[in-house]
Amino acid sequence: MKTLAKQTLFLLLLTLFVLPQSAEAIPGFARQMGMECSACHAQNIPMLNRFGREFARSGFTMSSMSGPQTLIEGSDIGLGLPSILNGSAVLRASYTLSSDDGNVTGKGRGNTTMSDRGVLGVFDKSVLIFGGRFAENVGGIARLGSGTDINTTSSVGLSAKVTIAYDMLDGIVGVTLYSAGGTGPFSGMESYNTGLYTPLRMFENGKSTNAAQLTGVGAGSATGLQAYYGGAGLFASAGIYVPAQNSTGLDVGHSLIPFGRLGYEIIFGSWTLTPGVYGIKGSAKLSDTALNAGTAGILVTIDREAYGLDLQVEGTVAEMQMMIILQSVLKNETSFDPATINHIGNLRAEDDKATSLEVQINPISKLGIKAAALTYDTVVESTGKGPQTIDKNTYSFGVNYGFRQNLIFDVEYTYTDPKTATYDASSDLFLMATVAF
Repeated sequence: MKTLAKQTLFLLLLTLFVLPQSAEAIPGFARQMGMECSACHAQNIPMLNRFGREFARSGFTMSSMSGPQTLIEGSDIGLGLPSILNGSAVLRASYTLSSDDGNVTGKGRGNTTMSDRGVLGVFDKSVLIFGGRFAENVGGIARLGSGTDINTTSSVGLSAKVTIAYDMLDGIVGVTLYSAGGTGPFSGMESYNTGLYTPLRMFENGKSTNAAQLTGVGAGSATGLQAYYGGAGLFASAGIYVPAQNSTGLDVGHSLIPFGRLGYEIIFGSWTLTPGVYGIKGSAKLSDTALNAGTAGILVTIDREAYGLDLQVEGTVAEMQMMIILQSVLKNETSFDPATINHIGNLRAEDDKATSLEVQINPISKLGIKAAALTYDTVVESTGKGPQTIDKNTYSFGVNYGFRQNLIFDVEYTYTDPKTATYDASSDLFLMATVAF
């Protein structure tokens, strides 16, 4: 334990005092716009504020205004590429200490067994990000990750999307084509911080704090096409997706699952309330190899139905920034044909629902104090055991501190209280240092 503590302390000291000296440059999109990271991000990165939402909906081109970068253009060049590539590296180091023995049947960190000495991860949640304007009204982003994400047990891999966006109808109209390794069906365009899109969440440990992340409504592999409109306070999107990135054995005619999203911003003085609804309903038919579940080549039909409500509230209290996130997954049912399959890829046969409440307040701009409560009810199909009911409540607390705009430290603690005798109570302590440049 003493050796691990020394390693952790050394890692934090290295992060705090060595890396920042070579990471003064702000990330790619901030360089593109010539602004501080806080211009787009609310309270802590990567949560978005109003300007950040508009920038994302523009396809990262900001079609309503021009950034400071020189573009490579000419009469014989159809592209308007930046003269400097908008690339960023996000380096993360984490430490997780859990009382979970790895045998819990509910959703947590997969089957990872946590020892009493915890798990130290160096760079295993890091990503390289490239993106920005590709041409007039065309932009995109690509993320290449290594190791494992806190919400998954598999390699993050490559995620990318390309967006075509236009200023129309007093807002922005766009279409985006995307392939996401773990960020869910709404990865094409989702700009609110309610957890429907994995990066936009309040807590790093999203599966213990956010209902959409826990149920998988806002997570998992997805390849799809999404159209959207954002303007005059309204945000609406609709699309189709396949719950996989690998096209092996894909039956396109029977594999496109429709989904939709609607939100509306209501302004009261310094406060903005954004209630929203969303839904997913359809079937996909594809080989199990497309879901990275083996090489048996079994043709599987996946039936998916999910819908829910969310609410984002942002404003100020005594000149302190505050955000409240309410997420309620009213139904999330996944089933497979043949019925003998109960788990494939990052999907499993289940019928669950969850509700979460997350609150963050910033006494100063660099410091965020946050808390979350989540309730979860599910019926999971288990091989040889039939349906099993898993009910639990989780309570989380956290602190987020930005030493600089590109150097962030997170501490999060979660206590899980089971409502049945299915498994014992457990707790998690999670620490993460992030450097972006």
